[in-house]
Amino acid sequence: FGSHEDYGTRPVIAMAFPDVEVGYMTKMENRLMPYRCLMEDWCPGGPSATCANNRDSNQVACGRCLDGYYLTDDICAPCEKTLSFSLILTILVGLCLIVASTLLANTGSHMRSQSNLIVLIMTSLLFTNFQALTVFDNLSFEWFEPVKSILESAGEISLNVQVVKGVCMMHLDSVTKFTLLQVALPVSMPWCFVVVLVKKHCPIPQLQRSHTDVGTEVTTAIGSLMGMFFISILMSCLAPFVCYTHPGTAGSSVRTASEILCTWDENHLQMAITAIISLLVVPLPFFVNACYVTYQYSKTMALEARGIILHKYRFLFFRFHPQAYYYGLALVVRSLCICLVPVLVRDDAGMQIFILSIIIICFAEFQSFLQPWRAAICNYVDAFLGVMLLALLVCAPMAAGIETDRRPLQLLGFTSLVSMMVVGTCALIMGVIKFFRRTPHYDIFLCHHKEHAAAQVRYIKTCITNTSKSNVFIDSDNLINLDRLFDTVKNHVGVFVAYLTSSTLQRAWCCGEVVSAHAVKLKVKAVYTPSFVPPTVEQLGALDTYVRHLDDTLSHYGISSVAVRTALEALLHPAVPRILVSSASHGGTSRFVWIARTLLNRGDTSSKSVAAFDVAISSPADDDEGIAAAGYMAMKIRLLLAEFDGGGEVLCLCDHEDEKCGGPDYEQARAVVVIFSQASMKNTNQLQSVVSVMQIGEVHARNGTPFAVIPVHLPGLAFPTPQYFEEDFVALWDARPGLENAREMLQNCFKAISVPLEISGSDTVLSAQVSSIFHRIPPGEARRNLAGEAVAGSNTSISPVKGGKSVKGRSSTVSSTSTGTTRTGTVSASIPPMPAQDIVEDILLSPDEKLVFGLSV
Repeated sequence: FGSHEDYGTRPVIAMAFPDVEVGYMTKMENRLMPYRCLMEDWCPGGPSATCANNRDSNQVACGRCLDGYYLTDDICAPCEKTLSFSLILTILVGLCLIVASTLLANTGSHMRSQSNLIVLIMTSLLFTNFQALTVFDNLSFEWFEPVKSILESAGEISLNVQVVKGVCMMHLDSVTKFTLLQVALPVSMPWCFVVVLVKKHCPIPQLQRSHTDVGTEVTTAIGSLMGMFFISILMSCLAPFVCYTHPGTAGSSVRTASEILCTWDENHLQMAITAIISLLVVPLPFFVNACYVTYQYSKTMALEARGIILHKYRFLFFRFHPQAYYYGLALVVRSLCICLVPVLVRDDAGMQIFILSIIIICFAEFQSFLQPWRAAICNYVDAFLGVMLLALLVCAPMAAGIETDRRPLQLLGFTSLVSMMVVGTCALIMGVIKFFRRTPHYDIFLCHHKEHAAAQVRYIKTCITNTSKSNVFIDSDNLINLDRLFDTVKNHVGVFVAYLTSSTLQRAWCCGEVVSAHAVKLKVKAVYTPSFVPPTVEQLGALDTYVRHLDDTLSHYGISSVAVRTALEALLHPAVPRILVSSASHGGTSRFVWIARTLLNRGDTSSKSVAAFDVAISSPADDDEGIAAAGYMAMKIRLLLAEFDGGGEVLCLCDHEDEKCGGPDYEQARAVVVIFSQASMKNTNQLQSVVSVMQIGEVHARNGTPFAVIPVHLPGLAFPTPQYFEEDFVALWDARPGLENAREMLQNCFKAISVPLEISGSDTVLSAQVSSIFHRIPPGEARRNLAGEAVAGSNTSISPVKGGKSVKGRSSTVSSTSTGTTRTGTVSASIPPMPAQDIVEDILLSPDEKLVFGLSV
């Protein structure tokens, strides 16, 4: 009868036919051809045609329960009339899943917070990895408990008809069940169309927010369902090709229906044809379409209709960073590779495990390198789930088929499975907790256009934080990742303030912030500056022209032009509280102080009159950015004077336009900071002020009193050329007297190295730049005293020099030659360290003086 290994039988003396070993069976028609049962408990062994209780002994490998019985926990239990309720319940659950998936898939991405996104991604990760376990259940070895039971329970989401208990009442064979299952999915897809139609005509406003067409929403819903169930659908279609081998020449059987031989007989041929048709109708078109859409992504982004196309295929792209747009296709390829392993490799558990391990490791490495998920925590959880899936796969065969101590391996494998589920579930819970506990929180979010309002918003924020405990968000200080910008607006902001200048609503990022605030119905306030002109109805109707790079910027985040128009119309509605800024009612820096106090719901305050000052700041009176920069700088310098000079007053000349430069108020002044902005070189009043300040500097130089003129330039300043002084300046000066002297004074001012003030930078950068400006201000008495003590303590001498040569060998010397006079100065050791480049700038600070340094310690 052949060897024991070949046939699974043992000869019995004095019997016409041998008994069959446990786990095998033979049919009465051919008692010498054994069939290996898929589960050993199905075949107790013994005489031919012997099967476990309630299993059909006329079927190959005892692969089917008797009529009136159904498979549960590897045994055939009698059908009950109440089991039809299970079938009805399964259908209802399926319909509910279709409805929920359709609604969630068509929820605007701009309405989803980061916590919502985390919940959705975690759910999809758990669902996908749990489906991968159903593939593991089709490998060529038997799992250990309790993993075996968990894998069998995974059939409830793997489109396995046998877990729907109600079908046993219909007395259907495996071929018919398989055919019904393949028909069920295409039949369920029209329900997505029905749900979308109902959603479009539903009176609930929240369900009518989407402005896309029905076809787009149906495609999105079906694509989301396919992505969610891709492994289950593919494994269901491939079921007739996943076989296991019988001993000898008995051939092989389908794993999901072991009574059907994989010999292309009538039953198997019918299943195979049904499977091929199902593959061509459902998973294959989805896979090909995903490949094509991903391949065309770059070209799609250049089309005008890219927003509609991206919305239609959002299930492929919107969970990932724009630079990782192809990772959706990578997940589909990973699922496809995993599903093909039990089809291509039969009865070789070692090879199956090796190939699966390679697939999981390669894609885990790819995911770790790419970090594709929009939520950072999802990248770590995805990597962890892959590692635990691999650990479970490696432990299983050692625990099931190797002669060794199985308990540690079984425990390790079970721990991997539990860890995967626990970490995934904990991450899901964390996402839910984050949804309800939103930190950090910003009391005020200042939406603005950096190019035209960076300094204004910076000064307003400083006024708010200096007079209250409010936490204010501006992107220069608080924005780290652009992908978190809209989520911050939706989840971490109390009041959204739109600071409207000439181009605020023409900037795509500002529009996205407005849409995010509108989507979650934030409390909104609008600040109307004099330069702001509301868009017309025609401009709102042509947002692709009015807003620069609208689709290129916002389509990645699921924000359409329709959503932008709706949000802008809501922002400009008279019901939204407005703060109307007028230079007539609030001039100079006081207007920004007034805006800050108005945002805090506080009354106006009158500015105090300054009789004497230590530092004056000049800025163009008609340039809001220059005025705000002067106000911000005045606050910072005032703090530095209080810290290092024991106090001092700073005057912004734009707040006192009626005062004349060169008056008696300048007698105690130590420095004038001149802020040059884009408007400065055409502002006659500021140019006159600069000329007067330079003349005052000459007077101080002749009197030997310390005085400095410190030029500061804002971004965008075009420094004057010789042609400007010959033509433009002459035209601006007009018929005023002293043209030549005025031109010389202005040229001397620009000979000094100007300090840049990056008003669009962070507060840390600006503080460092203001500190550099403070170093140029001649020290007050407190600083001079501290410097004298520091010099005396360090045994460093200071002495005048002639011709740039030091009189004493070990000395630190500062000499100044101007109109025949020589001045000596000291270097302060009490203020923050001064960069070497600032020392060079100080040398060039006064163009009428020649400074020679001789340094020694």
